[in-house]
Amino acid sequence: KCQNKHRKLHKLECKRIKTELDRRGGKLDLGTEKDIGPLGEVPPREECPICMHVLPIHQMLHAFSGCCGKTICGGCNLQHQTKSVGRTQDTCAFCREPIPRTDKECLARLIKRVKLKDPKALHSMAMHFLHGRLGLPMDQ
Repeated sequence: KCQNKHRKLHKLECKRIKTELDRRGGKLDLGTEKDIGPLGEVPPREECPICMHVLPIHQMLHAFSGCCGKTICGGCNLQHQTKSVGRTQDTCAFCREPIPRTDKECLARLIKRVKLKDPKALHSMAMHFLHGRLGLPMDQ
């Protein structure tokens, strides 16, 4: 129900909404095709640069490498880790750079990618600030 003071300003809109709610049985399904119209084309998802498979949606199933700025799928990352067992230094699955052992080294590589305006590095840096990782102050 509308307040009497401002009903004049949006009387037609209120009637349209009331009619639509009555037609739907009092339920308003926000986010459906009825409300927002037909959906456009879904943008293509990113591919793993090693195996060329589409990266999974879940963040825990792929890995971001701060050295080269590439995101690789969990399968390629696991395969590289199993093949490199026994080596003295772990390396990146894409560019073969040594994986940083300390938070300071990791942060230095991330800052280097951020200076290059890499969007994934910027996002990663924001998440490190949000959770207070790599020795960064926690963002409030």
